[in-house]
Amino acid sequence: MPPQRPESQEVLKSAETYWANENAQGSRWADDGAPVAAEEPAEDMFDLDAILEFKLEYMGSISGIQRSPNEVIDNIDTAKKNGNVAWRTGPDDEVILYLSKYGVKVTDKENKEVFMRTVMHKIGFVLHYVEDSNNSVVVLETGVAGSHDFTYYV
Repeated sequence: MPPQRPESQEVLKSAETYWANENAQGSRWADDGAPVAAEEPAEDMFDLDAILEFKLEYMGSISGIQRSPNEVIDNIDTAKKNGNVAWRTGPDDEVILYLSKYGVKVTDKENKEVFMRTVMHKIGFVLHYVEDSNNSVVVLETGVAGSHDFTYYV
């Protein structure tokens, strides 16, 4: 076996030191790489009456007929070229999305103006993708099945 280069020995030593420190601190990593059981059951972590809050940046919306997820992505690109959806977002575009068992509500940062509110049964799908610019995009489809009136919030 060829002798290890000094850099490799230093990396190996720092990795061993790291894991020794993790074990000394009582880390939750399992010794054999198996998952570690949660300290509290999942039922205790989530509640049906909970309201989840997400801070997002609103890019715009597109209305029209129901589309497949791939068609939605293509349509968003077209809407950006036409100026109907923002290419970039800034501090003025920040919104708060509230998700509950009843539906979704989107408000401004100060929670004074409601931009969108919809009940859960009108949400068709939620699409997440990463653009070439490494920005994450979330699209929320709302509408009623069988109708030709759908809105895609980006």
